[in-house]
Amino acid sequence: MANGTVDSASVINTHAYKSNPGVSITHIVNGQAGNIESHSTYSRALLPITNVPETTHYGFQKLTVFNSTAIQFQFIHGADGAVLDYVNIVK
Repeated sequence: MANGTVDSASVINTHAYKSNPGVSITHIVNGQAGNIESHSTYSRALLPITNVPETTHYGFQKLTVFNSTAIQFQFIHGADGAVLDYVNIVK
């Protein structure tokens, strides 16, 4: 997003994006922490374009650096090791 709008020139497909220096920046945020009080719930609407709340499957994030211009983030399901989601970012 740039100035509150999606930088569609950076979108290659559902799982691939390219960096667009000076126009937009990519942030990857992953949170999988639990707590003794149970799991939290969302109390307000979230923008479906910029985030995907996952409250059913738990796991971890894997970062693969292919070279100086390409990386991949994978969400690995903790119960069975399956890749549930991924994103590639290229420069």
